[in-house]
Amino acid sequence: MTITNVVAMTQRRRETFVRKIKAAMSKSVAGFIEVGKELIEAKETLEHGEFGTMIEEDLGMSRVTVAKLIAIANHPVISNVTHVLHLPPSWGTLYQLTRVSERTLRARISDGTINPQMMRSEATALIPRPRAAPSPRPRSTPTPIIEDDDDTPGDSAQDIWHRGLSHRASESAAMAHFVPSQWEEFEPDRSVVVLAREAADKWKKLADYLEEKLNA
Repeated sequence: MTITNVVAMTQRRRETFVRKIKAAMSKSVAGFIEVGKELIEAKETLEHGEFGTMIEEDLGMSRVTVAKLIAIANHPVISNVTHVLHLPPSWGTLYQLTRVSERTLRARISDGTINPQMMRSEATALIPRPRAAPSPRPRSTPTPIIEDDDDTPGDSAQDIWHRGLSHRASESAAMAHFVPSQWEEFEPDRSVVVLAREAADKWKKLADYLEEKLNA
């Protein structure tokens, strides 16, 4: 196949996606879901760079808008055809609902809180608010890793360091111990996920360093 043929085929595929997406945008809830699915397929199908060109030049969409439409199509509750008639016909409002827990979504659809007349502000109000982060310690009084209330006269810095690190590692492991029945009542938010991954990454780096030093 010649380069000319490849370009022509890519152009036809792009035009097909554009036509389907523009037609679906006028179909309300079902259409927004269809648009998201078409965008997903286009992103996986089109040649490198073509997807970006399509959404910006052919569709006049921002990447933020595209990401939100894809989130709507990927959501297991909102994209469920049995719920379409109960959802607000606004993709902006639908996106806000993707940020609500699945359990809450199903409950609010069942009791009628979520309905075709729902406003975006009402959808936003269902999003769980992150808990306030604790105030950071003053930089002038950082907590040293060797801090230990159980040290006794004669303990070496090595003893205190070892005991303090062991204590903190045990506390961290206990806090992160995953038992679904104990965690399912809580609603996570993105900040918690970020902090948990950051903590896990730092503990892994420390463990790798200590393991390497131990085996040296």
